[in-house]
Amino acid sequence: MKAVNKKTGNEYEVEMSGQGNVSLKCLESNQVRRVEYSTFKREFNLVDQEVEVNRATESVEQELKTVDQLVDDILGSCNEPDTVITLDFSEKPKTNPRKKSEKKVESSGLTTLKDICEELGVNPTKARRVLRKTIGKPESGKWEFDETNAEKVKSLLR
Repeated sequence: MKAVNKKTGNEYEVEMSGQGNVSLKCLESNQVRRVEYSTFKREFNLVDQEVEVNRATESVEQELKTVDQLVDDILGSCNEPDTVITLDFSEKPKTNPRKKSEKKVESSGLTTLKDICEELGVNPTKARRVLRKTIGKPESGKWEFDETNAEKVKSLLR
């Protein structure tokens, strides 16, 4: 890595050590000195960072030239002179965003425990606990009741 002293403008070869010190070798005089990392940050600018930015810029410019060449090839192959081709590089919106699935309402005439709990203002978890102790788990695995059993469940939960 290379660094430049902010005051003098001298260039230095930089080596980081594990003890929080930085070794600096002056490229002009070949003198080596060690400074603390905090001093290094305050008095020097890294040169290699600019090189990386330049490399990235060159890469983007190369990609743009490639795109321009592709566009020229496409436009050159069109027979109609007034043809307009629009290239959209923006992020595409999701075509089918996930939606919460709507539950199917069965018209079986059964009342669910959820409906009963909402009607009575009871916590469904506590209601299931009470029902398991009194009548056991439902055979079908669903807490659904016909009208007569729904009334019995309501009376148990009140």
